[in-house]
Amino acid sequence: MNDDNAPAAHETAHDADTKHHSRASLNWLSLAALIFALIAAASFFVTGTAVLAVFAVGAGHVALQQISRTPQRGRVLAVIGLAVGYAIGIYGLFLTIQAWIAFGLQLQAL
Repeated sequence: MNDDNAPAAHETAHDADTKHHSRASLNWLSLAALIFALIAAASFFVTGTAVLAVFAVGAGHVALQQISRTPQRGRVLAVIGLAVGYAIGIYGLFLTIQAWIAFGLQLQAL
């Protein structure tokens, strides 16, 4: 009977231990999604533009796809980037619709 967890004859105990405890690499797009989301949030509250949220959402979705196919870390970063990106996008859309309605009502009053 073959025990897959047992070290091979040429492996030392240290090699077997580090093989089982090796850390997966960080998905850089998940970090980019978080950074884009933070920049988008700052930009939204300073200038009122929500355009940068698109980059956070795009990078977050691609990062989640890559993480699901490879043993990489960063799922939480990608999800936070997506959540903040979508929140800014939806809030920006809400404010735009509200401004259109207010502008339309002002035109009707004239």
